[in-house]
Amino acid sequence: MYCDAHLHLHEIREGYPFGADVGIMFSCTARPSEWDALKHIEYEGVKRFYGVHPWYCSEWSDETKNTLLALLKEDPSAGVGEIGLDGSRGSLPEQAPAFRKQLGIASSLGRTANVHMVDAEKETLDCIRECAGGIPIIIHSFKSESYVKPLSALGCYFSLNPRILSKKRESVRRIFDAIPGDRLLLESDAPHNPKGFSGMEGFISELADTVGMSADDLSDTVCRNMRSIS
Repeated sequence: MYCDAHLHLHEIREGYPFGADVGIMFSCTARPSEWDALKHIEYEGVKRFYGVHPWYCSEWSDETKNTLLALLKEDPSAGVGEIGLDGSRGSLPEQAPAFRKQLGIASSLGRTANVHMVDAEKETLDCIRECAGGIPIIIHSFKSESYVKPLSALGCYFSLNPRILSKKRESVRRIFDAIPGDRLLLESDAPHNPKGFSGMEGFISELADTVGMSADDLSDTVCRNMRSIS
């Protein structure tokens, strides 16, 4: 069985496309207009994440907050995401209020958060430290060993995306080795897949070969970690 820590299932027309052996999926949204579509998806093994992505932070409002709270109370297993900060697109000071408030909601309800972090490692760390005490936090599409230790101390998990395989093997091994084994996750980010991605099985096999680990052991580790926060 394979597990997928970050995808956008509501954007995929005919369900999960990468094989029937995917047992747990963390399906995220980026803006309020997507929430209803995710809510009504019926697919075994899905944990839903409702959130406002940093690219759409202008869509955060009191009304959005109330809708998010209602969805989370209706679905006790749901998490908050995709939320976060993106220094490569937009203004961090403009993104931060929505991120902080959503982290606070996740923390107050004891829900998992699925976080987008691009060119904003310190700022993301500061927000998590100040607003999200003790909840599991998934750092989506992690691609640098920077800040692993302080983020781990705050309850973060690190989800590797197939795009990491575009890096040199030495870089991939260094990033992989920096992540504690009980905090490692893998994701497809479907349908936003890199060229050549054919499914989680292929991704796991190639990553396992790169880091010197068996594919079965890698898959078992990731699924065990996913179950611990599902």
